[in-house]
Amino acid sequence: MRITALVIVMLCLAGVSAFAQEEPAPTEPAAQTAPKPATPAEPAEPAAPQQAQAQRVFRSAWDVIIEGKSEINGVLALNFEPQGGEAKLVRVNVVAKTKAKQIAKDLANELAFTMGANYKVKANDNKVTISLKNKKAPVYYLGIEQQALDGVSIRLTKG
Repeated sequence: MRITALVIVMLCLAGVSAFAQEEPAPTEPAAQTAPKPATPAEPAEPAAPQQAQAQRVFRSAWDVIIEGKSEINGVLALNFEPQGGEAKLVRVNVVAKTKAKQIAKDLANELAFTMGANYKVKANDNKVTISLKNKKAPVYYLGIEQQALDGVSIRLTKG
């Protein structure tokens, strides 16, 4: 019984090693075959998959809540885009050991400068509130573009 099992195992191993040593079939050089022109029914190349993007939500008021204390120097970048307008990048450089209240104050100053007179920007402790000052001003999108701040968390909420 043991000899039969040993023979079966040896044959299996011999078959696996023989299978693994097979040489691949020879391929033709690419220079000998001319490429076929693409016909309307056949696309030349399959389309590359596209990365999914989150839907942009345009609102009349946003809150940016900042928590924590920066451990190292870093940067916070937000994307501001009024509906039907041009997107603008709001960037704040943060030095190490800066508290959330100071980061919020710096962010509020940059947002007020970038957004203009149609929007009201207010820093209150660790929270920055942005709303429409002029009712005719367009609603806007606000998103986090880059957050390279260790020890700090940023949240965007409905204002």
